[in-house]
Amino acid sequence: MRNLRIWFSKTGRAKYVSHLDLNRCMLRAFRRSGVPVWYTEGFNPHPYVTFALPLPLGAESINDVMDIKIDGEISDNEIVHRLNAVLPEGLRILRAAEPWGKPDEISLAKYEIYFDKESSDPGLLVELISRGEIICERMGKQSGRKVMKQINLAEHIREYSISENDGLYILYITLSAGSAANANPMLLADYITKESGGRLEIKNLRRTELLTRDGAEFI
Repeated sequence: MRNLRIWFSKTGRAKYVSHLDLNRCMLRAFRRSGVPVWYTEGFNPHPYVTFALPLPLGAESINDVMDIKIDGEISDNEIVHRLNAVLPEGLRILRAAEPWGKPDEISLAKYEIYFDKESSDPGLLVELISRGEIICERMGKQSGRKVMKQINLAEHIREYSISENDGLYILYITLSAGSAANANPMLLADYITKESGGRLEIKNLRRTELLTRDGAEFI
């Protein structure tokens, strides 16, 4: 039995697949591919699969990570080939290798948010992102009950820049991520849409990289 880290992309229509359904899809892919996955012992054996940082619904990723245990002699390249042969459109395995870092080392995530150039105002985008307070609401827990909580996303923005390419404005932004503090990029997207009054039309949102506290790539 050995540990394996798998990098994959989730794009196009697959971005609307929930995390629970993604987990089911990946487990079915392992069964169909014949990759010898290690199963837990006990009354209800099941494959050991974990995702480093689940994506919010509606966001793409070109560098997502899941960990699995393999039980048998099979090369990493063969695993990639077998899985890609059975995965649906929008999900693709990029590479597989022995894991180094632990998921709890993730502290930052890089995103790209795409805006239609014809209907967007980049000056307004800069003004919104530069605010000292970007107040959003999210579901949380208090005394065991689900309640709506306010968070200031401005505190979770580490850096950003804006560029223009192929009829689009692209916001490159780095947010807090991981177990200690995890900023949902969809909350930021909703805030931009609402505060701009329709003058910033978001076409897509994509996570491109997971980083450790010192800014190194999570591997």
